[in-house]
Amino acid sequence: MASLVGQVIAGYCADCFGKKNVMALFYLLAALCIPLLFLARRPTAAWGFAVLFGLAMGADYMLIPLVTAECFGISGLGKLLALIIMGYSVGQWMGPVLAGRIFDATRSYDAAWAIMTVAGVLGAATIYAISPQRRV
Repeated sequence: MASLVGQVIAGYCADCFGKKNVMALFYLLAALCIPLLFLARRPTAAWGFAVLFGLAMGADYMLIPLVTAECFGISGLGKLLALIIMGYSVGQWMGPVLAGRIFDATRSYDAAWAIMTVAGVLGAATIYAISPQRRV
């Protein structure tokens, strides 16, 4: 449900404030809610994470094609989206595996949450740093 709401909010915000900046903001939101998982034994923290991360991921999925087209043009859009979505799929497959391995080695998910938070903040900064394609 949160993901669906995130898509609607992101669509509205993207039209008002610029697609790339909205995507960077929602990506940052996803990264910054990951530390709530340090407190996952508390129901409010777990629910807070689920709602905020769901909002951010719904926005992210909706904005990927818009930002890609805006920043890189449409001539190679299919190829670019294939690479981007493939990278997302690999990350979504490997993330839980790596988190499990970290837990097996340390008996805690804390390092996994910290790594994912830092990676998410770096991802948001990278999205923000991309310049939209200049039209001549």
